[in-house]
Amino acid sequence: MEEWDVWHSQQHMRDVVKQPGISKASKFRIASSGGESAEYWTIYELESLGAFEKYDKSQAAKELRDDHQARFGHATKLERFVLLKTFDTTGTRRSDSGRGSE
Repeated sequence: MEEWDVWHSQQHMRDVVKQPGISKASKFRIASSGGESAEYWTIYELESLGAFEKYDKSQAAKELRDDHQARFGHATKLERFVLLKTFDTTGTRRSDSGRGSE
């Protein structure tokens, strides 16, 4: 998996972040994998739900997913989730519109 990790960090994640509406990518490794294969979580931060929806339907997203599948689909398991921030560390609660509320 070292080959995947280097490729994913140095190429794939950087290519994803170059897409419109994507502002940040972070990758985490689960510390307690029990000695079996490592589990990684990649979190991409987008400007809005609309930015995600646009990216998700784009040709670039299809090409990036196809490239990942062709290179490492035999060795990786993918799960995708869309998370909406409801609270941040500043204590501001976000409403569905993304504006803070009191």
